[in-house]
Amino acid sequence: MGFYWVPILLVALAVVLLLGLAVVVFSHVRRLTHTLERGRTRTSAALRPLSQQATALKARRRAA
Repeated sequence: MGFYWVPILLVALAVVLLLGLAVVVFSHVRRLTHTLERGRTRTSAALRPLSQQATALKARRRAA
């Protein structure tokens, strides 16, 4: 009876740890991209009224 099963268990443990790491990294990347997308839409929504006000101000300046 040798210890031939030790490297097999170590490889299996390494595979499990790498899969766990991949899941954690994927979830973080997904959350980051979701946050960036939400921030981008929030920023563009906040800029719309400002651009409308700027257009109205330019029109008033031209009219005056």
